[in-house]
Amino acid sequence: MIGALVRRLLVTIVCAGMLLPATLGAEGWNFRLSPYLWATSLKGTAGIGPVSGDIDLGFGDILDDLEMALMLNFRAEKGPWAIQADGVWADLESEVTSGLVRTVVDTEMWIVSLNGRYRFAENWEALAGARYFRQDVGINVSAGGPGAGARGTADWIDPVIGVAFSTSLSDKWTFQAQGDIAGFGLGSDFSWHAWVNFDWRFSKVASLALGYRHLDWDYEEGAGATRFSYDAYLSGPVAGVTFRF
Repeated sequence: MIGALVRRLLVTIVCAGMLLPATLGAEGWNFRLSPYLWATSLKGTAGIGPVSGDIDLGFGDILDDLEMALMLNFRAEKGPWAIQADGVWADLESEVTSGLVRTVVDTEMWIVSLNGRYRFAENWEALAGARYFRQDVGINVSAGGPGAGARGTADWIDPVIGVAFSTSLSDKWTFQAQGDIAGFGLGSDFSWHAWVNFDWRFSKVASLALGYRHLDWDYEEGAGATRFSYDAYLSGPVAGVTFRF
């Protein structure tokens, strides 16, 4: 139910990005829409009830086991104020073998961020908002015979605070960086995120971005049979195209 609502929200953000310029562009609004590829690894541990398993996926493994992924960023700004949204959806599977023990963890994840920003200095923005996580996780642990399995779903919202930095290196190149911390025990126990980009503007309306992104989170709820835990990170290079309108 909530996952479907988040999907609709992401579609709404994209549609808004296409429709808003016609009504607000004359009033000084600027918009950026950035589909991108995150060549990420996923590493950590997951637990459902009494069953736990390690997650160890490099980018090559993710390409092999990925069923589908969507990654999109949208920004609207006017003067010193901005709103930025980012969405990541992926459906993947990790298999880890240690001796005779084989652990399979499959995860469908949604990570959607929305924040407001204020430029308080020439190159600096303060940001505050929320990051939504939804994870549908299945774990199966076996040792040559019938295994133990469990499946669970959890979703939560982390409050987020951070800063962003941007500076022009030339008439075509820009360096961008963002760092934030989140959770504080209100959603995740703790989460942190960093993203750096070099942006090359090859036309008036489009640019190519290359960078690196890391997102780390530690979430746990329930106990015993109702336990759900996911302590992991996504980390890797990012490449995307930004359209300005």
